[in-house]
Amino acid sequence: MKPKDYFDSVAKEYSKNRTKGIHGYFANKELKLVMKFLDVKKGEKILDAGCGSGLYCNIIKKLGGNPYGIDISEKMIKNLKKNKIQGKIANIENFSLKKKFDKSLSVGVFEFIKNQDSAIKSIKKHLKKNGTLVVHYPRKSI
Repeated sequence: MKPKDYFDSVAKEYSKNRTKGIHGYFANKELKLVMKFLDVKKGEKILDAGCGSGLYCNIIKKLGGNPYGIDISEKMIKNLKKNKIQGKIANIENFSLKKKFDKSLSVGVFEFIKNQDSAIKSIKKHLKKNGTLVVHYPRKSI
């Protein structure tokens, strides 16, 4: 199954299922670490590349940042927009926006990408000079 098809199929319950059991335990640890590195400041424009249903975007918004999400899954972007967060269906490897961001994050995405160099280049061209990129690339096993 292609990643897009998989994430479309789990979009409805994705955020809820991410908080349960052992997966929830590790997801919470991941969240705290990523947010520490991201260090959101009020008014910062932050790109969430591979945003899923918007877990990080929602937190960024609550902290006063201006999140924008991209994801390959149409259903994930629909969930994001339900929370009044801007986003676009896009492939992280070759997306193009007419926007620049102060920071970008990509969490739990790179293990699904065929060309990681292209993804980094796509994200980099959307960062302002001296912008920050936070990437979490999980190991394949616990």
